[in-house]
Amino acid sequence: MNTELLNELFKHNNYTTYFVENGLPISKKVEDKVKKLYQNDLDNKKFTSHYSLSRRGLDFFYQFWTDEDIGKKIITSGFVVPPRLDIKSTKELIADVFDKDKRIKTAHFYVPIKSKLYRQLLELGATNNGSHLFGLVQDGLKYLSQYEYSKSIQITDFKKSDLEEAIELEYFAQKLSETTRCGTLPRKEIRCFFNSLLKRKRKVILAKEEGKIVGIIAPSINDFSVGHIMTISVHPDEQKRGISKLLYFEAMKFLKKEKVKMYSGVSTTTEVLGLSKRMKRKARYAYLEIVRK
Repeated sequence: MNTELLNELFKHNNYTTYFVENGLPISKKVEDKVKKLYQNDLDNKKFTSHYSLSRRGLDFFYQFWTDEDIGKKIITSGFVVPPRLDIKSTKELIADVFDKDKRIKTAHFYVPIKSKLYRQLLELGATNNGSHLFGLVQDGLKYLSQYEYSKSIQITDFKKSDLEEAIELEYFAQKLSETTRCGTLPRKEIRCFFNSLLKRKRKVILAKEEGKIVGIIAPSINDFSVGHIMTISVHPDEQKRGISKLLYFEAMKFLKKEKVKMYSGVSTTTEVLGLSKRMKRKARYAYLEIVRK
């Protein structure tokens, strides 16, 4: 075990830096868990890790791995600390990513938005396939508590009997959105997603009106004790009624009850990004997508 490397990885972790910036404590239990996850990745032969440690600390660290995201196989390269590269070297990095698996045509680069590498990848034709947003639960509650919500909408937990209706709502909400990254997601992938939530007994909050589902949000809690919004969808016919605000409000109340201080989520959707800004969420990382030529 490389203790120095694990300490540096924990120090530069996206969640750690957000906790520190906002003066939030990180328990030793969480720190140990995160370092163990990093160690597992370093030991996993499916991950290709590149890093450099110097007297200054961690100069760069990034990994390649084959993954599945929104229903398709991809090559992902996750950057904890991006290397300092010129544009020529960044082109070589892209080629290196695709060389990991000749069958895969799409690569995702998980990159800090303020990094030079982020700007270079956009210059080389990458598209933003999702901004990773970070926010404080207290800020979300403060903003959302000022609204009055429709009394005709009931908030309930997701049950197996809701499965088929939830699949259809999610499918059409994503398909008809002009800015979502999940617009081509097939029903079978959505079914797998909701079945997984049921099987793992994860929290899913439904907004219903006259017995019909009009909105869904799925807040979870990760190994860092950070909340994560896995999905939020509103029925296409019921949008612009404040349902998404209500769903986020219920998710924030759930996270507060679980003593969660911070939460995150990935989105390209104009509506989500607009609301997120008002809730003081910040886009810190992005999944940039490049298709093999």
